[in-house]
Amino acid sequence: MSVRDTPQGTQVTPNGCPIPAFPADQFTVGSNATSCIGTNTGKINITSKIDGEFIAVITGNDRNESLNFNDSLMIENLPKGSYDICIGSSNEEYIQSCYSIIVQEPEPLSVTTSMDFVNKTVTLKVSGSTNYIIQLNEETIESSLNSITLPLDRINNELVVTSKECQGTYTETIILEDSLIAFPNPFDTFLNIDVSNIPEGSMEIKIFDITGKLVFNDKFTVEENIRPINTSSFKSGFYFAQLTIGEVKKVIKVFKS
Repeated sequence: MSVRDTPQGTQVTPNGCPIPAFPADQFTVGSNATSCIGTNTGKINITSKIDGEFIAVITGNDRNESLNFNDSLMIENLPKGSYDICIGSSNEEYIQSCYSIIVQEPEPLSVTTSMDFVNKTVTLKVSGSTNYIIQLNEETIESSLNSITLPLDRINNELVVTSKECQGTYTETIILEDSLIAFPNPFDTFLNIDVSNIPEGSMEIKIFDITGKLVFNDKFTVEENIRPINTSSFKSGFYFAQLTIGEVKKVIKVFKS
């Protein structure tokens, strides 16, 4: 191809000859996620199919750096985010090959719990990792399951869930019966929940029937000692009142006559 035939915009040598591009499979570029949320422990790996003298330029997230390598390069200490990597030859024999790379970080530990009041069990649904350490009272369980059901064999049950050290810890106290005062019991058209011993703040009351169906749900701020609930539409039978304050859940069994 003559200089005259070179397409407009093509990079050329001082003599006007086009500069060739690297072969499409010359470089392999990948990333490793950060080990912990909010840390600068991510990595970008570059491997060349053929040895040579190369320069990699990384930009993004306040990083602007040129690095020399021959066959492979690992760029470390990166926070999560998007980066541009441009690789050229030291002698400028080839056009730079550029890549956009994203460094991820682990998902946060997520835990939700639901209780079977009749059988006195708690079911945990967890995400954010592949392995979890679950401590319920004095028992410690290692699990890779995203859902697990455990027995509640005490009045006061302390639940702790962890995964990677840096993903945080989920804690919950589940208190069954006799710790929450509800009256009258049996009740008729109104059920009163005594919150006099609860510190001021927001809380939630849920009432479930014997099948586990939610029949009442209310979030409120503690302002008075007694929280009355209109239960005139409830059918006769057993119910479970659950009061949630922060990480603490209190449950009591009540009966509508």
